[in-house]
Amino acid sequence: MSIAAKKLAYWLRLMTFALAGSVAQFHPSAVTAQERWPFASLPESFVGMTTGTLQPDNTYLSYIGSAQTSAASTDGSTGRQVYFGGLRYRGEGPWQIGASIAVFDDVPAAEINGSLDSVTYVGSGFELKYQLYETTGLSAALLMGVETAYFSRGFGLTSQSSAASDSKDRFTASTLSLPVTYQINDQIWATAEVGYTHAAATVVGGAGFGGRAFTSTGLAYQMSERLFTYGAVKALGRPGDSAIDAPEQGSKDYLYTIGGQFALTPQSALNVYITNAFSPTPIGDDFGFFPDKNAPVFGARLAYIPSGLGVGEGAATFRTASRSQELNTRYADGFTIKAPHTLASDRVHTRLSYGWGGQSALSLFYTTEPDFQFEFTVADYALASGSDFRSEAQEDLRFEVGGRWQAMDEAYGQPFNLGFDISAGRDFKKPSIGALFVAATASKTFDWGEATVNARRGIYASEAISGVGLSLSHGLSDGITAIGEYTAVLDDRPVWALGLRHSAPNLPFAIDLYTTNAAGLNGIGSLLSNDRPQVGIALHWEGGIDLL
Repeated sequence: MSIAAKKLAYWLRLMTFALAGSVAQFHPSAVTAQERWPFASLPESFVGMTTGTLQPDNTYLSYIGSAQTSAASTDGSTGRQVYFGGLRYRGEGPWQIGASIAVFDDVPAAEINGSLDSVTYVGSGFELKYQLYETTGLSAALLMGVETAYFSRGFGLTSQSSAASDSKDRFTASTLSLPVTYQINDQIWATAEVGYTHAAATVVGGAGFGGRAFTSTGLAYQMSERLFTYGAVKALGRPGDSAIDAPEQGSKDYLYTIGGQFALTPQSALNVYITNAFSPTPIGDDFGFFPDKNAPVFGARLAYIPSGLGVGEGAATFRTASRSQELNTRYADGFTIKAPHTLASDRVHTRLSYGWGGQSALSLFYTTEPDFQFEFTVADYALASGSDFRSEAQEDLRFEVGGRWQAMDEAYGQPFNLGFDISAGRDFKKPSIGALFVAATASKTFDWGEATVNARRGIYASEAISGVGLSLSHGLSDGITAIGEYTAVLDDRPVWALGLRHSAPNLPFAIDLYTTNAAGLNGIGSLLSNDRPQVGIALHWEGGIDLL
């Protein structure tokens, strides 16, 4: 797939583990809530390792992620990626249910059933986990899963309607296992799992996956309340060695996973890992990564458990916030440079922008919990003369989906604000090209306004563009703020923006007037410069919404 997701695991590992120590030192181990927060205890599963426990009572858990081989495995182009997501629910009883999806759409590293044609795999499944036994130190569960899989060769994900009947297939796979977990001490858990997974022996007229029995063992170590590390090995037993995910003859048939989980907030956690398994679904984690059997797979999964309706700013945080004056909004983004701040809980903010050079965008920011924000954008870049990207004829309307984590906040008594952004998207029409965008932003508040430093990087196809920017905002009056931005772009001309923002007191509206040489205000467009600057206007609205 053309989204350069091969960089995702690298950036997320860097953000999480390189900064976990420095961020954690500003957070005490207790949270500001009476109940224990969801990710402080051993989870019911890591990617690649299922435990004998269940998720907390009366909770919904959603997750999304991707995994990919390295660029080296594809001779410098993008790695081979699998994308996945799911939702799980537990009530008050000793059970939980869930649904999941996994998608792969790329060419294999070696022939599969004598062909190098691309492979499209879309698996959607249902799972049930029942708690059989639980004491202070020992827990056991029964896990059952069913997945319906679509498998085709030679056609991309969006071209399946053109695929001939003999090049596509559907099958149902199922799994049954018994995971058991024993707590060795306050920080270490040992797990074991035995089970059997059944899958089609043939697909598209050739060898399929077939059935396999498995046994696995693993260890999890809780380094702090926010950080777990773990490792697991799963041995597979098959009736033959012809399955498309079977290792080369003479090689041992096993799956491995090494990873860690870091709680970004009390309600969200990031799991990064290395494995040779296909996906984190109940079926996929019993398959080898058949598109490339000889390369490790690097992945990241973001999990989220909402605090519930009516909680709002009462949701758990790692420190108590002290805000001298609560404003109409905490929105503080500039034009091309985002702030590290997230909105208050259960708030939604929209920005509709239009530039007279052809740039336009509609952005929506939604925060359900403190310090964690979902972001959605539809944009049309102004790709005029001088823009080092695609031509205006090739590019069309582009969507971006992502999120923001505020790791540090002056309102928590910390010395400065620190936030991280990540988003991915593509344009709608062919020839379509995907883009991945990551950013790290720090800011400091002064009597005169706020100073912001930002580093960001955009990745598309086999290309990458990076920049480091500075933004200054100064309050001219109670309702008017002046904003100036400058970004030095590696091996390209700088990007700049200058303008005014007027916020109406006690009203949910604001308006921006700006000028910039950037092709867009969001994502990779904020790193692309044009020869001629454009003048633009942006309208803002913010309100409360309590969905989760």
